[in-house]
Amino acid sequence: MVDQFGPVSTLRDALVGRVRVLNRPMPLWGVLAPVLVLTAMLAALAVGVAGGSARSTPEVAPAPSAAAESGEDQRASGAPSGEQRKPVSLLEKAAAGEPTALATLEQKKPNELATDEALAVARGKVAQDVAAAKKLRERLSADPGLAKDKKVVGDLLRFAHGRETSQDALATMAALPGPLSADLVYEVWTGTAQRSDATELARAILLGKDVRPKASPALGVALDLREATTCEESLALLTRAIEQGDKRALVPINRLARRTGCGPNKKLDCYPCLREGDLLKRAFNAVRVRREPDLLR
Repeated sequence: MVDQFGPVSTLRDALVGRVRVLNRPMPLWGVLAPVLVLTAMLAALAVGVAGGSARSTPEVAPAPSAAAESGEDQRASGAPSGEQRKPVSLLEKAAAGEPTALATLEQKKPNELATDEALAVARGKVAQDVAAAKKLRERLSADPGLAKDKKVVGDLLRFAHGRETSQDALATMAALPGPLSADLVYEVWTGTAQRSDATELARAILLGKDVRPKASPALGVALDLREATTCEESLALLTRAIEQGDKRALVPINRLARRTGCGPNKKLDCYPCLREGDLLKRAFNAVRVRREPDLLR
């Protein structure tokens, strides 16, 4: 119980004035000081707790607006900001190989076809072939047995001579198992009299370490005869040609029958060691009656 003595004139008089606490007189400030200290401590503790909570609460970034997302999509697609993408034209669709667009242009008569339309048709056909060659490669990679289908083989050979599809087609042939792999690549190399990037690549692949070991004995003889550089090497190969060779060895054997091509004037015989006996004739007769694999039969 607090009981104040006497009248109070000022705040200072009030603080130093005496009050009775538990029947004991004591100054008023002695009663108020502990209360004020305790209040300050509780206030400081409350502020600390509030500050810790604010620091521990993670900041959440505001969700992007629909407009911002739309702008990002446009930048990612290359479309100008604030503009809608222009519709793809008939020519663009045709050049990309879209069948309906191509058919629309191909239905036109030659005198109705503009230059840019003719170019779009040509590019579209190339695009279709590129896509078909890649798809065929994937199919044969998953199931090499499809190479027994003559239509598949025909498509492979056609793609192998295309400017934009030859690499895919030759890579597909090279990956096939067994002698068929080398037979197909050999056909690309020698199946045309004209040399091209495709025939040169086919030769490099066929004679390389991945495909050459897969060649059949008959094709192996033909390849070795083509690669022989001396008369003695060719002489040793003729016996193998008699036993194993087929028509693919005819071209190098005919080359061995020539009696000119060497010396300063190219009039000397390059293979004099083959002129004795009938080994060269026997090899020629043996290989000319053996058919090479008919890849399309």
